[in-house]
Amino acid sequence: MRFLSAYIFLLFFIAIPFVGNALQNDSTVASKSKKIKRYIRPCIYLNTYATPNKEILKKQRLSTYGFKSSILGVYVPLYTHTWFRKDSITLSTLHFLATGNSETAKTNFGGLSKSPEFYKMGIGLRTIYSSGNKNVWFFDISPFMAEDNFTYLPTWRYSATIVYNRTVSENFSWRLGYTKTYLFGEGLNLPFIGCRIGPLDDAHVSIQLPRSVTFDFPMGSKFWGSIFVKPVGGRYNFIYPDSSFNKINNTIQFGHFEFISGYTLDFRPNRNISLNLSMGLVTQRHIAFADNDNANGTGYQPFFNARVAPSLFVSIGASIRFGASRKINKNYELYDVLDMNNMFDPGDNNRGPTNGDIPRNAEKVKVNNIQYQDIKDLIQETDLY
Repeated sequence: MRFLSAYIFLLFFIAIPFVGNALQNDSTVASKSKKIKRYIRPCIYLNTYATPNKEILKKQRLSTYGFKSSILGVYVPLYTHTWFRKDSITLSTLHFLATGNSETAKTNFGGLSKSPEFYKMGIGLRTIYSSGNKNVWFFDISPFMAEDNFTYLPTWRYSATIVYNRTVSENFSWRLGYTKTYLFGEGLNLPFIGCRIGPLDDAHVSIQLPRSVTFDFPMGSKFWGSIFVKPVGGRYNFIYPDSSFNKINNTIQFGHFEFISGYTLDFRPNRNISLNLSMGLVTQRHIAFADNDNANGTGYQPFFNARVAPSLFVSIGASIRFGASRKINKNYELYDVLDMNNMFDPGDNNRGPTNGDIPRNAEKVKVNNIQYQDIKDLIQETDLY
């Protein structure tokens, strides 16, 4: 796509200054640790996902369908501020981050003369506020376009999320909010309801509807396992070059979604790198074509929709985090901050990085409020990251 090269350049143009600063901080952490303000480190991640061609049930013009996708994503902390509340004991934090994502997706339809390829890209902003007394607010908006290589006027859509998190204890938190998502093949405004049972730095169950249900558990010092169920999907525009539906050279919307369930093995050789492999079963697979009457892709009436036979899937991912961050051992409210930042991946793809920044073998001492010596320099000045 003609926008793709320019977008990737822009994505890394935005990220490089912050990554460079992160690396400098990391190399001077011993002598200049008082200048480190962020709790969230810059992260670049990759993810690939593939399903084989499977039969379209109750064939209607098309016989089979397969899907492959690769994602490049990034989030970068722009500004972090920590301060005492009025009681002079409780610490609050405020985080501003820039996000970006780029996806290349390829369909494989049996029955079309040429299967469309799609390019999705977007840049977003998010804000996370933690009060220090067990309350966290998360705000995210991510404008994006999802087109083929021949669309001349891209259609901008957006995903958005507002969620309140209550960290009740080390072993339990609950969440309520709102999300606009395209994970189910069209733009839907949905309530968000979630809870976590168990500590984020040990075995725990996380139910975050409509995004995922997972059981995460450590496997030694460098491996994590995860059993999960979650939706994967999206909505794309393309110029239809085929006569199968009498829509030659019209702009068509393609929507798809499916539920994937399986197992993820996550290898974390150090605090900067994470490598993961996921495999499992794809079910409840839906595909649809619709006219481009509603550019937002909400409440559309498809002229073709079908279900696809279940199949297996494989997904491979990697993430790299840069630089230093403030220590948060046993600060469970900030653990929830990191968890939300990773779960709501840039681009609304539901295929983001893992929780590599949450300490695995933290000290036994519970630090709900960081010692004054650790944060005294944070109170007096603010820096951009």
